[in-house]
Amino acid sequence: MTESEESAGFPHLIFKKHIFDPLRGYIGITEPELSIINNKLFQRTHHLRQLGPAHLVYPTATHTRFSHMLGAMHVMTEFCRNIRDYETDKLIFSDKEELQKLRIAALLHDIGHYPLSHILEQALYDIAEEEHLKGDFDHETFGRHIISQTSLSDTIKASGYDPAEIVKILTGEAQVEEDRKILYRFFLDSDLDVDRTDYLLRDSYFTGVGYGHVAAERLMNTITYSKDYGVVFKKTTEALENFFIGRYHMYQSVYFHKVLYGFEILVKYIYKMLYDENKIVYGPMQIFKLNDSQIQDFDDNYFYSKLVNYQGNNQYLRDMIRMFRERLPLAMSISSRNLMTASESDVNPLLKYLLQPHGIQKLRSEISSKSGVDEKWIFPVTVNYKKLLKDNPSKTKIAIKVVRNNNVIPLDQDTGSIIHILQKYSSLEARVYAKKDGSEKVEETIRKMFGG
Repeated sequence: MTESEESAGFPHLIFKKHIFDPLRGYIGITEPELSIINNKLFQRTHHLRQLGPAHLVYPTATHTRFSHMLGAMHVMTEFCRNIRDYETDKLIFSDKEELQKLRIAALLHDIGHYPLSHILEQALYDIAEEEHLKGDFDHETFGRHIISQTSLSDTIKASGYDPAEIVKILTGEAQVEEDRKILYRFFLDSDLDVDRTDYLLRDSYFTGVGYGHVAAERLMNTITYSKDYGVVFKKTTEALENFFIGRYHMYQSVYFHKVLYGFEILVKYIYKMLYDENKIVYGPMQIFKLNDSQIQDFDDNYFYSKLVNYQGNNQYLRDMIRMFRERLPLAMSISSRNLMTASESDVNPLLKYLLQPHGIQKLRSEISSKSGVDEKWIFPVTVNYKKLLKDNPSKTKIAIKVVRNNNVIPLDQDTGSIIHILQKYSSLEARVYAKKDGSEKVEETIRKMFGG
């Protein structure tokens, strides 16, 4: 921090340690943060790969939740350091304690992530549905549980902070004035929050895919806040476009990569079958009853150890485990993708079939009967690409605003931006995966059924 920044009122934190990050440089760590990081439940995130099994497709994608959470904390500081009042150009954040709480919230935003990233979360919800369990079993809910109900809660308290307050900051329920609430929500749950701002660049860097290289400094240097409009970016529409289009392309090339998705299907089925077989793995209700040591061990290694040690007689499960361990992915027999507006109904026949009630199961049965491929090795899926911005983003003050012809308008309503056009469209893709030795038969059958 320079002398001018301190004199301008930005709070000066005392760093007890610095951790080097290839993307962010040296990240300063305060004493309360160091205590949290040293807690064994935070150390667990060293053993959670940020992109799950993506290293099977992109060998260098072995970065962890640990590094991402540090990165998100750093981005939080950059947001607070740069955001100024839209009218007066004065710094908005000047209280050291407020900055510290926001940094802790950013540091802990992913503390509840499950092994193998989001795919295990889907498996847990499938188990919950079959067992008619009601409740939230997502990683955010588990994260709030860890912050408030484990030794991490004691660590936060010992550092002089209230775990319940940190949870409220994360959930948008902080007891602060309305303008602060809006800013907290923007920083932690918006189209351009600290999570997205860090993971896009980090995932791009470690996969080697270039789409996520965004002009982050440009965005930071133009961020302002208006009581009337909310968050406004001045003179930076192109950098915003680059961010959102880059994120969209990352979904195409990384997050929904055809081979990676095939591995994720295997993970989902393997975990569910391990649970069905004498509850070899944790179910959704068990996870929230784990003690600290069990939570600490609930990482990627937990999943891999269950694969290595499986001694059951379920040959289908054994085959799936072997395929995953030997890097033998399911093959994508066919894919069919549509970019459409909400009013369009001319979706392709395969996608239309899958979107009807029970369409996935009906298609599995029909393909199997016509191709001779065992139904259990046929996996129809629909892939829903996220829109560039959330639905109806302009209706809230956490929506991204820009200045056009001296007027403040939501980015999605800026007719001078390509986002205005692309936001009208959704991208849906129908895919059918199969075991490699039956993939060609499945493809041939689908083409006969739907043409193409």
